[in-house]
Amino acid sequence: MMEEQRQQEGLAEEGRRDEARGEEEPQEEPSPPFAPLSTFHPFDESRMELTPEERQWALEIKQAIKDTPDLDPLSDFRIAQLAVIERGDTEAALDRALHLQGFRQEYDILDAPADGRKFLQRLIKLFPRMFLSLSFNPDDGDYHLVYDITQFSVRSMNTTRDYTSWHAGVYYLCHCMTVDFQVMRRGVQVLTECEGYDWTRNVDARTFQRDWLELAMYYPLKFQKIRNHRAGVLFNMFVALLKPIVPKRLSDTFGGNVTQLDARLDTYYLVPTVEIANQRLLSRLEQILKRRYYLEKSFSLSPSS
Repeated sequence: MMEEQRQQEGLAEEGRRDEARGEEEPQEEPSPPFAPLSTFHPFDESRMELTPEERQWALEIKQAIKDTPDLDPLSDFRIAQLAVIERGDTEAALDRALHLQGFRQEYDILDAPADGRKFLQRLIKLFPRMFLSLSFNPDDGDYHLVYDITQFSVRSMNTTRDYTSWHAGVYYLCHCMTVDFQVMRRGVQVLTECEGYDWTRNVDARTFQRDWLELAMYYPLKFQKIRNHRAGVLFNMFVALLKPIVPKRLSDTFGGNVTQLDARLDTYYLVPTVEIANQRLLSRLEQILKRRYYLEKSFSLSPSS
């Protein structure tokens, strides 16, 4: 109990330090309609609770990993993450773990806070208008990702460094979207800006399969709902082409279109300037990532003493 209390006090102190050095928010900003500007929230220890069933699944996966020579050891946090997503399918969990191990090796991912900040910074620099917000919404208790797919272009990735920045950056973004067991269990809500989408300039089904699904197929992450803002004919065709090639668990989250807003989503989030918005986003992503690594370090599947 004393150790658990020290961990909670340490996390609270970390949150106070993060808040103290947070950047001052611009005073005059439009109010985003679906999710707040990239925000942080106080730690709620109930979000780290596993059900007895999830804990048993995790223990089975942990033993299976020990029995698999090709797999490096994983933290109890990551084992629990696999358990929450795969829900008792140990073979699928091992397959994910093996592919992610190869992914980290291929893109030289160190899996550490400083490495995460480096690649998130590179990702935002590579596509400075693409990722609009990742925030916690206290009204529904969910994390919300808002992004603009029209700002992605494979033509922007001209070097090995660019491709590494994309893949490693998205890997760490996935970490930010799985900061605790509650968001893993419920899934992230996604809103996609689609106005102006053109598959000759942005991403077509083949590019999506090559450059997006390499990680999305294996990272233990759940999407609760994916909605599209101002989706036109071309984007709806793109979604129709995607459905046969993505896992059913992903295609089932495609939740339809949002059309009632008067402006593109970037006008609500990239304020007061793109540069300040990106700094705010990077700062919040770094805070979320630090929380995840702290929780990973402190979590154990062993019974509390």
